[in-house]
Amino acid sequence: MPYTLPQGFQIGNTDPVDSRITVADATARKGFSINNVFEGLIVYQQDTNELYVLTDPSNVGNDNGWTEIAGGTSITNPGDNRILTSDGTSTGILAEEHMLFTGSLLSISSSIEITGSTGTTPFIIKLENGNGQDEKLKVNNEGVLTLGNMNSAPTAITGGLYYSNGSFYMGIE
Repeated sequence: MPYTLPQGFQIGNTDPVDSRITVADATARKGFSINNVFEGLIVYQQDTNELYVLTDPSNVGNDNGWTEIAGGTSITNPGDNRILTSDGTSTGILAEEHMLFTGSLLSISSSIEITGSTGTTPFIIKLENGNGQDEKLKVNNEGVLTLGNMNSAPTAITGGLYYSNGSFYMGIE
């Protein structure tokens, strides 16, 4: 019976949340019990630095049940509409309700529609600052655009706009 959590987990160590996420080698990856796996299980294999997805749980013990997510790979799982992709430098897991992307550049060559729920901020841009992440730009569920406070003036750019300590600044020619 599944448990419903009102909030997410806050992990206080560097171990994987699930012991199936990271394995030492192919023997460990293929050694899972058939009762402890599911189609779409993603496993990182440490000895080869490879990422695998289980595509056939009945063949968990051999290579036929696994597909490596490598450069240029795209795997569609019709059971839950997830698409796993990798171009060798970044990996993404796309689903109707969630997208996880790791890499240095996400390039989208299409229109984007962001729909949030009441009480949420559907669009936030955060940048790493050395002490965590600063919110630089966000749009709340009422459509209000908020610029994050800048502690120091950025490089001037024509047409640029920034906010600092109660004032707005614009770059002009």
